[in-house]
Amino acid sequence: MKKFYIAFLLLVSLWLSACQTGMGTQPADTTDTTEGTTATVTDTSADTLPVTDADTREDASLPGQSAEQTEPPAPETSHATEMRVTRGDLSIYGKLYTPEGAEGKYPAVILSHSANMTCDSMNSYCQRLAAMGYVAYAFDFCGGSKNSRSDGDEADMTVFTEVEDLEAVLEAVRGLDCVDSQSVYLFGTSQGGLVSALTAAAHPDAVRGLMLFYPAFNIAELAEKFGSFMGGNEENLYISTLQGYDVYEHIKPYTGDVLIVHGTKDFIVPSSSVEKAADLYEHCELHLIEGASHGFNKENYAMFGDYDQESWAYVVAYLEEHAGDGA
Repeated sequence: MKKFYIAFLLLVSLWLSACQTGMGTQPADTTDTTEGTTATVTDTSADTLPVTDADTREDASLPGQSAEQTEPPAPETSHATEMRVTRGDLSIYGKLYTPEGAEGKYPAVILSHSANMTCDSMNSYCQRLAAMGYVAYAFDFCGGSKNSRSDGDEADMTVFTEVEDLEAVLEAVRGLDCVDSQSVYLFGTSQGGLVSALTAAAHPDAVRGLMLFYPAFNIAELAEKFGSFMGGNEENLYISTLQGYDVYEHIKPYTGDVLIVHGTKDFIVPSSSVEKAADLYEHCELHLIEGASHGFNKENYAMFGDYDQESWAYVVAYLEEHAGDGA
């Protein structure tokens, strides 16, 4: 009975990723084209988004501290603005966070959300990064959920259209005046983690480092196992594009430094999946959080408690180490 319940949860998770409900679209805004790229950015800086201290609760430990010793960072404020990127005829909605009063060029982190979510699930992470002196950009995948503010339909969304979204965003963010184009990191959760890993492998020179929370490296395996329950593999674009796809072979080419943080009670992505990936990467540190499931905070549907303190401590340590290398 327990095995059936776990299989059912896996099926529901994959179905959420491949759901075929429609969503509204928004017109693309095409101004300020970055030279040499196909990505177009519109910074609607007049629509400044509020940043509250409440969203920076339980921040990660500083290097040299344990999670138990963690204190929230000083209440530095960050500046958040809506920013759109275009991919072909599609407009991608996102939010750009910068340190308050930022001048010059800064390292940047691009954050990719889990399936069936939006960039709002990354708000607290973005605020923390900006408080640390990073530019952070989180965006809604096209067709990524019924609540996505980007163009596109859920029925047309696949892992590979999301890679195309991230490629456009990566190119645009690297072209921003406030960003050091040689110090851009990718951060992703679940399916967003997989998309980040695939994008980094395809563009290794553009990605300084890779940070992944519970990445869905087993998603093609789930598609193989449960695709027939969703009306047939050939009838579902999301499922059909994953048939026979070897995720591990496609993420392996990335040779930069990789951080993976995963929960020991993750019922969607088993630890064996991330352990296999960690063995394939040339430079990878894997941290397993005892008791954590698929999601480390309430914004990402954590089931067995809030594990932001412990998980974010690894991110802080990772970025601190690379800042010492000139990031």
